[in-house]
Amino acid sequence: MSRSFRLHAPLAIDNSAAMRAASVVDTFRICDGLYLIGALEHGLTLYNQQVRAHNLIWALWELERAKRCKVGRVAVIGAGAAGLEGRGAGGKPE
Repeated sequence: MSRSFRLHAPLAIDNSAAMRAASVVDTFRICDGLYLIGALEHGLTLYNQQVRAHNLIWALWELERAKRCKVGRVAVIGAGAAGLEGRGAGGKPE
């Protein structure tokens, strides 16, 4: 049997990923540069809070990678599951 595999370029900018990222960012945006996670959400399990934070960080990174926005410094306010996950997924401290 012969199997064929499709390889994807890992650094290619996928427009559909940028569109999904924009949708995620819009979900949490209060105003430009200010995002709120979990305050108005249902299902406040530890896992759900971590997923929301991780999705927001991914979306901001993806939009910056696609050159659709510039992410400067990030401040995490709160030490709940979303705050800690967002800080952990966001990279090294300055």
